[in-house]
Amino acid sequence: MITVRSSDGQNEIYLMPVDAMTTAEDAARTLWASIHNASKVHGGKALLRTPDDGEFGFLVRWEQGPEQWAEAYVVDPEANAPEFTTEADDGMVRFTDLS
Repeated sequence: MITVRSSDGQNEIYLMPVDAMTTAEDAARTLWASIHNASKVHGGKALLRTPDDGEFGFLVRWEQGPEQWAEAYVVDPEANAPEFTTEADDGMVRFTDLS
């Protein structure tokens, strides 16, 4: 599990790791579902944008969630799953297939 602090700094929030997924889409949808569940308790809204929405890769955002949540998904390039990469920037995480 990946742990981040809530916006008020009082609670730990557990999010699913995605490094065992085999595609960028699976990873993004797993993270979206994890954020969606956490947002029911901690507020905010989980958003998922896909290539069909004009995005490059799959983009997951937790609007009005904890500031640091996306940084928990910064993955060292050597640690990326072989099939996709992750990039966190400005409170969002982008998953991109390598193939």
